[in-house]
Amino acid sequence: MQLDLHRARPASRPSSPASATESDKADTKLVADDVFWMTYCLDRITSIATARPLALKDADVEIPLPATMRNGEPCLFAALVRQLHYLGRLVEASMSGRGNATVSGAGAEREQSREREMAAIGANLVGHYESLAPVLQLGSANLARTHDRREALSFLQLHLTHNMALIQRFLLSRAALTQTDYDAMRTAASQIVEVCMLGEELDANMLADTP
Repeated sequence: MQLDLHRARPASRPSSPASATESDKADTKLVADDVFWMTYCLDRITSIATARPLALKDADVEIPLPATMRNGEPCLFAALVRQLHYLGRLVEASMSGRGNATVSGAGAEREQSREREMAAIGANLVGHYESLAPVLQLGSANLARTHDRREALSFLQLHLTHNMALIQRFLLSRAALTQTDYDAMRTAASQIVEVCMLGEELDANMLADTP
């Protein structure tokens, strides 16, 4: 945060003709943005793993999410950032209810509001995943494609984090789980197994250090 990479940058004044310096500035900005979003993703993964509040709050972030297209192709990194954005919102929603009594009418109302918020975030998470471009969907051919681009680990993490977030969505809820909820968790768990098996077929050690 001290680097201000999360801050919106003033629009640069157009100059004519475009110079190589302007191109260099654009490249530098892209790198700076990517560094910030990588840190943002790590913060969310760390938070869910340690049950600690987020260090980077969405309300403090002024720059837009990464563009879904880069160089004319669907951007894997942007998809991963958006997915972890929803995971972070789940964390914040779950943390917001800590310490609130639910016995009183006001407490019960807050709890119901929290559950509705988490359900809405869960729906957004599923909607985002289901809208992934065909080349980003889970499959051996797409994994091989990303492997050729040295993006196989990010591809696997995209699908791992989605299904892990789905499970966390129900585990973070204080409401009684329904049979449908249990079925969704079982489906997510089986998908995690499939992702791990695909990764092991490609490289037995690829997911060894994945949080």
